Amino acid sequence: MTGSNAIVANLGFPGKETKVRESVSPQRPIAIDVLVQPGFVATEVASVVDTLRVCNRVSGRELFRWTYCSTQEGGIEGAGGLCVNAVAFDDLPAVPDYLIVAGNRAHRFLDRPSLARIRTARQSHAKVILLSEAAAEFIFQNRGASCPMTTHWENKSVLVEQLAGADISDRLVESHDGTITAAGMSATLDMMLNLLSDHVAPVIVRTVSAIFLHDNIRPGDMLQISPRSTTLGPFDPALKTAITVMERNLDTDMSIADLTRQVGISPKALERKFRKAFDTTPYQFLINMRLDKALKLIDTTDLSLIEVAVSCGFTDAGHLAKHFKARCGVSPTTFRKRKMHLGLQDA
Repeated sequence: MTGSNAIVANLGFPGKETKVRESVSPQRPIAIDVLVQPGFVATEVASVVDTLRVCNRVSGRELFRWTYCSTQEGGIEGAGGLCVNAVAFDDLPAVPDYLIVAGNRAHRFLDRPSLARIRTARQSHAKVILLSEAAAEFIFQNRGASCPMTTHWENKSVLVEQLAGADISDRLVESHDGTITAAGMSATLDMMLNLLSDHVAPVIVRTVSAIFLHDNIRPGDMLQISPRSTTLGPFDPALKTAITVMERNLDTDMSIADLTRQVGISPKALERKFRKAFDTTPYQFLINMRLDKALKLIDTTDLSLIEVAVSCGFTDAGHLAKHFKARCGVSPTTFRKRKMHLGLQDA
């Protein structure tokens, strides 16, 4: 069905519009269900709801109507203590135009009713948007899919260890066959502003963006920032190249000599640049990057320590433990046991 009764969305992908729902009356608000589970990411939920709320205010009428939903009705507490009042899936009146699934502090948080709700929405031609950890869980559940999908870069670092050959992009948003996976976090605001642009006049979108003091709406095909790129700014291109090479070789035993050959600079010159910019050596910077990755894998997966070590470029579990204890004050084994004892493995 085409024409004024069909809602389309491109979320920052020009020319990639996709029908969301058929027979949507212009006389009623666009219905959006926001699926939350205990531990939801408040930044993402607020970015979704406040964008819709401000758009309604600027427009002078209720263009969008949203409902929090979850497995059970009642108060749902997010990771930071924020609570929302949710309607149980069974009590929802109808399939919405959009189903937006918020990220979560846990990495396996979508229970069977949640997955069933997502499946029903997709089968009913609702637009399904999965943010950060929700996108990661969707990627894991659909690991045989050939289409590109995305999630927050922090989740990707875990998925690439679990899903060999998975096609996980670095874009802020990927859209395929009525389902959108997105990086989430602060980029949720950009995604929602792009969503608004499919339904309201550009002047309204610009006004909503200005109210948020958000002067540059990022398109969905923009790449996520590197975890290290925010510290670089306009620094020497050789530093950026070196860090990019490091990021791509965290699971290898690449030496500093190998690194300098790829960057095209002498070891002494590279060390001077790193000391000036970061007050550390290239070797220690690389070790810290490997430890960042190791900490994430120990924190969020059941991989053995030897598997973590190999995935992060350490020669063995002992090599990992030496550097881990120097940084964290405890061994990887003790760190993991403490989290399990405190019930924080999904925190």
